[in-house]
Amino acid sequence: MTTRLMKCYYDGDENKYPKEELHEFHGKNYCLPHYNLKVQEDRDRTKLYAMIRRYYHVKYPTGLMMGQIKKFQTVNGYTLAGIAETVDYMASLSWVAMDETKGLGLVPYLYEEANNAKTQKLAQVADMKKVPIQSTITVDKNKFNGQGTIKAKKFDFGE
Repeated sequence: MTTRLMKCYYDGDENKYPKEELHEFHGKNYCLPHYNLKVQEDRDRTKLYAMIRRYYHVKYPTGLMMGQIKKFQTVNGYTLAGIAETVDYMASLSWVAMDETKGLGLVPYLYEEANNAKTQKLAQVADMKKVPIQSTITVDKNKFNGQGTIKAKKFDFGE
């Protein structure tokens, strides 16, 4: 008995898979790589909408904002996570007024700057982890013999 082959919603009719290899997401079947892609995209979209709600004080992004998001993705090649980071960065700038009537119009002008700021912040966190811890070690004078050498003894410096 042969199993029925089904298509991945993302692939269309290009590839067909056995039903056991497909994963369902929002009522549509996806192969594993595209399933992971859709789940990540859904998380990023949820994060972006939460940022818009928080900073623009709206319940849901306006039609203007939705159109701008779509344009940023298709024309500019921006990611949803990158747009969300840019909105968060815009909110931290004192000269930016978060006005829902203007939408996300400043995102293209600040996208690279926000990306660079995030990269610098991650680099600083990584550098902080690399900083050696300084400690002071005291040695008792009785540990030395008459010639000024240390007696054969192992020291544990906590490494």
